[in-house]
Amino acid sequence: MSVRIDIYTDGACKGNPGPGGWGALLTVDGTERELFGGEPLTTNNRMELRAVIEALGALDGTDPVRVHTDSQYVQKGISEWIVSWKRRGWKTADNKPVKNQDLWQQLDALAAHCERLGRDRSEIKVTKLQMVVVAPTMEEADADLREVIDDVTHCRAYYQLLIKALLLPGLMELADTGIPTHLVICERDRVLPHPRFTKHFTRHIPDISKVTTLDNVGHIPMFEAPQLIADLIVPWVDEHRQISREPA
Repeated sequence: MSVRIDIYTDGACKGNPGPGGWGALLTVDGTERELFGGEPLTTNNRMELRAVIEALGALDGTDPVRVHTDSQYVQKGISEWIVSWKRRGWKTADNKPVKNQDLWQQLDALAAHCERLGRDRSEIKVTKLQMVVVAPTMEEADADLREVIDDVTHCRAYYQLLIKALLLPGLMELADTGIPTHLVICERDRVLPHPRFTKHFTRHIPDISKVTTLDNVGHIPMFEAPQLIADLIVPWVDEHRQISREPA
C-alpha cells in the first residue's frame, strides 16, 4: 500500500545575490526528515530550486509525492514554462538564455526519474509530483530570516548543532517551567559562538531569570575559571533552594 510523501520547501537569500540558505521538510506516515544547506553567494530563486531538488533527490521508492512551495517561480517553471524552454533549446520567449538552467535541468531530470519509477510525467501537477503554492506557515521577520541564512552559511556542522540543541527536551521545557533559570554565556566560546548561538536561547526561552556574560572565558568555563563559576553557582542555589522542614 503506497503512502503520499509531502515535502515542504523554502529558500531565501540575503542581498540577492548574496549568502543564501534552503530547507526542506519531508513527511510520510507520521515520520519527518529535515534537509538544509546554504551557499555563500547565490540568489533567492536558486535557493528555492535547490530546496526542491535536494528533497526529491533524497527520495526512494515509488510513492506519490506532493511538493509544497511558496515560490511562483518554481511552481510555474516546472509545470508550465519548462516545456517551452526545452523546445527553444533553453531559451526564453525573447531568445535569452534561461536563468538557472543548470538547476532547472536537474529538476527536469528528477521529474523524468519519477516517470521511470511509474509516476506519470503528465500528472506532475496533479497527484504524483505536485507543486502547490502555499503561504508560509510562520511569519518570520526579514531580519530573522537573514539571521537563519547567516547560521546556515556560517557552518553546516554548527547549524546542525543548533537545531539539535534547541530541540533537546530539557531545553524545550525551560520555556514552560517555573523553575528559575540562570544562563551563563562565555564570551570567548568558539564552539558555540556568542552571540550567534546564544541569541537563540535568549529569544526562544523568554522566562530566563538571569543572564550572565563572562568575558575572556571559553567553551569549558569550569576548567578555565573554576572559582568564577563556583561564585556564580553557590549564591544562585542558596537564593533559590527550598528548605523542607518537618513540622514541630
